[in-house]
Amino acid sequence: MKNIRWTVGRRIAVITSIGLVTSVVVALVSWTVAGSVTSSAEQARAHQDARGLFQALDTRSSELKVDGFKSVTLTDPTSA
Repeated sequence: MKNIRWTVGRRIAVITSIGLVTSVVVALVSWTVAGSVTSSAEQARAHQDARGLFQALDTRSSELKVDGFKSVTLTDPTSA
């Protein structure tokens, strides 16, 4: 590398090229990661919907359990 004579113009061109390549690489990585985040958000939304459905079913089963218990223990089951 000692024998290479770098003019100011070549140095500026190399520095600019390195900066451009770095910027392109960062942009590509961020674009790829943004797609991954979108996919993960859709999956999390689906899991949240399933969890809400499970909680609704759990609440309804608890209500039915209480209604069944009341109908068995009360003297007048029609009031339950």
